[in-house]
Amino acid sequence: MPKLRLVVLLATAVAAHQPNCEDLWAKAGVQSSASFTFGGVKGQGILYAAPQLTQGTSYTMEMTASSTCTEEFVVGLQGGGGWMFNVIPTSWQGERTLVETAVNPGPTNYANYMTVRSSLKAAMACTTVNRGGDRRLGEDEEDRALSEDEDPRRELGDNSETVCNLDFPRCNVWIQDIKLYATSCYDTTAAPTKAPTNAPTDKPTAQPSYTTSPTVSPTVAPTDEPTPKPTPTTTTQVVPPLPPVPVRYFATLFDCVIGPVIPAIKNEETPVQVRYTALIDSMTWNCMAIYSPTWKDALTKQRPFMTAPSSKHDTENRIQCAIAAAHHFTSVYLTESRAGIEAAVESVSANYLGYTIPLRDTLYPALADCGLQPARQKRGKLDAFMDPSSSTDEACVRAAVEASGWAPDVVGQAVAESTMGWAARDGWNSLGDLDRDGDDCTANQRPFRDTTSYAPFTAAPGGSAQDPSTWTRWQPLEEDTDEGFFFFQEHVTPHIGTKAKMRVISDADRAARTAPAPNYDYPAEANLAIQRVSALTDRLKAEVEWYDDKLNVLITIFGTLMHTQKFKSFEHGCAYLVGYTNSEYDATVVVWKEKRAHDLIRPTSWIQENFKDDEFLSYAGPYEGIQTIRGKDWVPYKRVMPHSEYPSGSACICKGIQQFTDA
Repeated sequence: MPKLRLVVLLATAVAAHQPNCEDLWAKAGVQSSASFTFGGVKGQGILYAAPQLTQGTSYTMEMTASSTCTEEFVVGLQGGGGWMFNVIPTSWQGERTLVETAVNPGPTNYANYMTVRSSLKAAMACTTVNRGGDRRLGEDEEDRALSEDEDPRRELGDNSETVCNLDFPRCNVWIQDIKLYATSCYDTTAAPTKAPTNAPTDKPTAQPSYTTSPTVSPTVAPTDEPTPKPTPTTTTQVVPPLPPVPVRYFATLFDCVIGPVIPAIKNEETPVQVRYTALIDSMTWNCMAIYSPTWKDALTKQRPFMTAPSSKHDTENRIQCAIAAAHHFTSVYLTESRAGIEAAVESVSANYLGYTIPLRDTLYPALADCGLQPARQKRGKLDAFMDPSSSTDEACVRAAVEASGWAPDVVGQAVAESTMGWAARDGWNSLGDLDRDGDDCTANQRPFRDTTSYAPFTAAPGGSAQDPSTWTRWQPLEEDTDEGFFFFQEHVTPHIGTKAKMRVISDADRAARTAPAPNYDYPAEANLAIQRVSALTDRLKAEVEWYDDKLNVLITIFGTLMHTQKFKSFEHGCAYLVGYTNSEYDATVVVWKEKRAHDLIRPTSWIQENFKDDEFLSYAGPYEGIQTIRGKDWVPYKRVMPHSEYPSGSACICKGIQQFTDA
């Protein structure tokens, strides 16, 4: 790809730097590339890192920038004293080398970070909505609410709110090969470099074209490291510049798989969320393993039953397989995500990879000939799935994949079928083919139904029926839909603690991991719960909402590691993802075992029974702030989940994630 050099001279003429110049960016250990996506309401991207610079010294920054933006954006370093570099506002679609010199960047030990700001013109759209959630107090408003001069129970207004959103066009900027030198390192005796007469910032740079849908990736030497994109060939299609490796593959995975499936997964209860996330990441990893000489299957922990020839071992085949696997998975599960995957592949994969990833509308015929029937799978028919324990099924699927020439879209479907067959027998009763007592269900299957005959102790829950203060066993809470439908909770998946297959640890290790009895002082714990809810600030509410969503936590941690270049390759990042979600999965299963063993009451149930006629200040519900309420009306800030109190699922999951990430 040709590079045009844009030179901006603010102080001295800049020529090629001397060989012995010290790259301060590399010396500081700061990542040398970053990607920024603009769109929706996002008009700025920040890389929270840059070398510390010295006042009075002139510096020169170099970088290569690729852009799909048609509007202007600026690139620069920023710190406590304002902008240091401010590369000329740039509008193009292509790749350029940018150089800028700055004098007196700021005070000594200037705290810097890199910023890319979009100058995209945004449309403002405002609507009036009726909020169903809590209206948070601002800091000064909260201070007034808690002051001695103002009643904290005052009315906080209705729940009508005008919401305005900025809508930016979507585009991407990739920054690579960032370098920083003291300007004195440059040979200033050379003639000043001038920008071309026809300024390159006014028009797109011509880009190579790529074939639209390669069915088989190019032959490369066997390796487990990522490989370059397919060799460009000349057609009439023109695509934007490609982002750096491995960013292009991460961006493809997130936009074409994770983004589309998140809305569907978020509708599920926590253990079911965790299971689906781990299954999807296991499929992604198994695509890595099949196209490698040594890596193992994430579910069986053995070499995959089908392995591609070494000539196919490259990153292009792996990413295509992963997208195809997720796409086929959504023909049976999370079906509302399928159209989103297809739309994302069509709209962004060419921008990231240089070609549109091929997807199949229906199951590859040779795979269908193995008895795999997605239509019956959707109806929960176990015999329509592949049996992972059957050597006959494995041989048939392997032969079908070989007949395709190891085409990644076919391999992806085979990976999805293998994963779904494993999941259909993983102890979760996800097909609902077992009744509550563990016998076969003859009709009207109910996915994820308990198979161990669990029932809450509602008559005398752990104590005297006449004395609620002795109640210790879990109680179903009443919930509603805000539309007149009321119902009592069922304990979600109480059977998985002992019935679910493990992913990482052994069954013996699961049995050995136990939590001690907490020996709660229930009146003290109840008062503490009330006090904590009453003292919630805006910041604490935001933190509760953020960390309550386990998918937010995953994306935040993974995004941080990716942008700080902790992953050496796309495959390295996928290995982290599958390790993360399988650790999360095992932690969930173990903690559910202990929840069922202790079966302890939630503070909400205990307070509503034992403090039901007591009055105290606490959270009074959405848009009501802090008021005097009776105990029978008390609820915490967030919904109480339909499972027993102890141990904390979130605490166990987060501890497992922390230990895995630290390791």
